[in-house]
Amino acid sequence: MKRLYPSRLTKRFLYLTAVIIFIPLLIIFILAVASSRDIIKEQTENQTIQVTKVMSDKTSDLFNFKIQLLENITENQPVSKNGALEEMLTKLAVNDPFFKRIHMINERGRIEYNAPFQEADAKLSAAETDLYDELKWRRSAFVADSIEEMNGEPTLVILVPFQEVEDGEVKGGLIAYVSLVNLQKYFKKNVIGDFGHSFLFSKEGKVLFDTNDFSKSGTLLDAYPFPREAFLDRTGVYRGDLWGEESLVAYNPIDRLPFYTATSIPLSESNAVIDSLKNILLQGFILIFIASVTVLIFGIRWIIKPIKILTNEAASYARGGEWFTPVLAKDDEIKTLSSTMKYMAESLKSSERHLELILESFPFGVIAINPEGFITSMNTTAKDLLDVTNKDLIGKSISVLPQFFRDHFEQCKHVSRKYEGLEEDFTFENEFGKKVIKQSSSPLLDENHEVIGVLTTFWDVTKIRKLEKHIQRSEQLVAIGQMTAGLAHEVKNPLGTVQLASDLIASEVKDLTVSTAEAEASVEMIAEAAKDIQDEIQRLDLLVRRFLQFSRKNKKDETVFSVKTSAAETLQLLSHQFRKKKITARLNAEGEDYFIKGDRNQMIQAFINIFINSIEAVSLNGTISVAMKAAAHGTIEIEIKDDGIGIPQQKIKRIFNPFFSTKQEGTGLGLWITHEIISSHNGQIEVESEMGEGTSFLISLKKHEKGDSE
Repeated sequence: MKRLYPSRLTKRFLYLTAVIIFIPLLIIFILAVASSRDIIKEQTENQTIQVTKVMSDKTSDLFNFKIQLLENITENQPVSKNGALEEMLTKLAVNDPFFKRIHMINERGRIEYNAPFQEADAKLSAAETDLYDELKWRRSAFVADSIEEMNGEPTLVILVPFQEVEDGEVKGGLIAYVSLVNLQKYFKKNVIGDFGHSFLFSKEGKVLFDTNDFSKSGTLLDAYPFPREAFLDRTGVYRGDLWGEESLVAYNPIDRLPFYTATSIPLSESNAVIDSLKNILLQGFILIFIASVTVLIFGIRWIIKPIKILTNEAASYARGGEWFTPVLAKDDEIKTLSSTMKYMAESLKSSERHLELILESFPFGVIAINPEGFITSMNTTAKDLLDVTNKDLIGKSISVLPQFFRDHFEQCKHVSRKYEGLEEDFTFENEFGKKVIKQSSSPLLDENHEVIGVLTTFWDVTKIRKLEKHIQRSEQLVAIGQMTAGLAHEVKNPLGTVQLASDLIASEVKDLTVSTAEAEASVEMIAEAAKDIQDEIQRLDLLVRRFLQFSRKNKKDETVFSVKTSAAETLQLLSHQFRKKKITARLNAEGEDYFIKGDRNQMIQAFINIFINSIEAVSLNGTISVAMKAAAHGTIEIEIKDDGIGIPQQKIKRIFNPFFSTKQEGTGLGLWITHEIISSHNGQIEVESEMGEGTSFLISLKKHEKGDSE
């Protein structure tokens, strides 16, 4: 016994198995049987009601169709002497098994023709006379069930009036007898189960026909309560005796017809499903019980033995030396395992402390924030950078942190694990001065790669930014030196032209003083030379003004504006030039407005420079298109494409250099200015071109949330 039950853990296992498996399984079985009985009972009732309603709808549709058929006959073939109506009624009575016979009544209230094949001039029966009188005051077709055959069987009749106008005076009519045998065959399949049946019954509670036994026609149902309920236009279910058998009966009225539908199924057949399910559940319970006992018997050894081995190995791992043996020596595996886990927890705590020391020694500030916006961790470097060394911010809301931390948190807290993070500089000012802090935020993931917070690291980059500004100024000085050399070269050419024109004017003036014979020709040459001087002086003025404009430090008037609107306004501004060359200009930027932050006027100037280059590159009836779309990492991509002559590949890399131009009369500053504007907005501009295919300028700008309007 001791080998079978090696410890108290086995007894616990047996007790828990009995409480967790056997008792709940028995309760589940009892509840399943009870609930399944109620569910199947309810489903059976609902199914019976649905079948009855379907039968009611089919009956209503059938009778409405036959009434409409008879009304069409009376409308198209009024009573006449040519026998056409009699012929149609004969064909209908012969070919349509729905009708047993059809009486044609004349204006005097006598049977003029009895279809099929019977000429007559007979009186109506008393019941038929009453129905014909009702037809005359109703002045519309209706269905009646009050006539009985000579053998006592019930009948259904349809009465349709002869009228010259709708709702006019009745001048005869049709009395069509319905074949109940045909109706029985029609609804033969409208039953439930193998022993179920359906039937129609009248307002008086008389059975018109039964799908299983036509001999029940004429049987009274006055001993049962459901006919009275149906007479009140109610739909319901009756459980009880029906013709000597316990049955479930669903009943339903028929719209605008004087009889009702019912569907019945023996309770023995409806309960068979419940009994079958009960047997299946019982067999399943017994099978599960046997399987559970078998698993329990073999599982005791399979489970207890591995646990005991695990506790021994854990104790051996945790012991680490002879000094720990008394702590782990217990008389129960669970207690031994608990002591081992305690030791492992202390070891884990020591490892956690080691990680904290690493975090505290980290030269960057680190802040962890949970999804609810509360600070869960912050190292000493972070407190030093934010000057909060005397405050405990763990557990506090991020509202205690500067705004830039909150902005990063909002952008990172709902992203997926594929998010690459967010980096940005900000200026932090305190009583000791200003600091430029660079921060990087990314989602904090658990072992399942689920986002459990936001991790932000930040560090002081004040000295680095100062050095970068110094390098930038040095680069600007180099660029200005290059520009100066280029400007000197560019100025030299117009000065030579001015010098030649001036010498020519001086020479011509000297010749004029000697002779006036060719005065007219000399004056024209002097005028041309003077125009050359003016053109070159204007060119020099343009070069100097652009040089001065971009050799000084630009101060941007920054706002948040729609780059889509700016591009549209630029196209409108240059529309006269497009029309002059019959150029088609299109802006494809459906959807959002694509907001950026920067100097709106400078961005319009950049667009103008690119569009002017495209206008000069395309020929008559050319095309210029502008497309915008949102790209990855919060950027906007703008493509300005033309179908012009293109740019040679050897010149593409130099088109953004100052004073470089592919046009004979260009200054070479337009695209350089555009490049500087895009760069000052933290963007990028690239160009792709093929000779004879056109040129595409690709601009990438940082997207900004919608702010101040333009």
